[in-house]
Amino acid sequence: MDTKCCSICGKYKDLNEFHVANLHKDGRASRCKVCSSIYIKNYYQSHRDERIEYSKEWEKDNPERSNIRKRAWEKRNKEKVYEIHNQWRRTDNGRRCRLMSENRRRARKTGLPATLTTEEWLLTLELFGKACAYCGSTDDIQQDHFVPVTLGGPYEFGNIVPACPKCNISKHNHPPEEWCNPAVYDSVTTTLRK
Repeated sequence: MDTKCCSICGKYKDLNEFHVANLHKDGRASRCKVCSSIYIKNYYQSHRDERIEYSKEWEKDNPERSNIRKRAWEKRNKEKVYEIHNQWRRTDNGRRCRLMSENRRRARKTGLPATLTTEEWLLTLELFGKACAYCGSTDDIQQDHFVPVTLGGPYEFGNIVPACPKCNISKHNHPPEEWCNPAVYDSVTTTLRK
């Protein structure tokens, strides 16, 4: 049985313990697989930022190949992908995106415009002071169609307002001019025109 001395650890090991390297006389790498693995890990850790930058550039220059690689990785790691998505869905951004997606789908099903972006929703929140447009509560703010979908209210900037769950459920699909008291109605419409 042929053996070789590792250039890193200095131990004599079986040739099967070395990677194939055609450039070497004996056809095997100078480092054993264990030392090679440690070397590569240390290299990647010490050059982490450079590797990340290189990867980003490569992905930008090779979008098709990058997508193929990503899909293949996702296929091999379904459980990990599922857990990553679940963790993200539990974040504020994940909940906001899911809600916006559901509202866009609902608007498309009824043939209404669905153009509200995350930036527009955040601007709407700022306009109303991150509080319910109807009562001023700051508890568990939700998106509410000022003019309900059932009455032709689109899912777009100028019709979506922040609402607490109590007001959102109470308003349901009533016309805003009938459900709100006149002062609140005027306040909301004035703020939406800004």
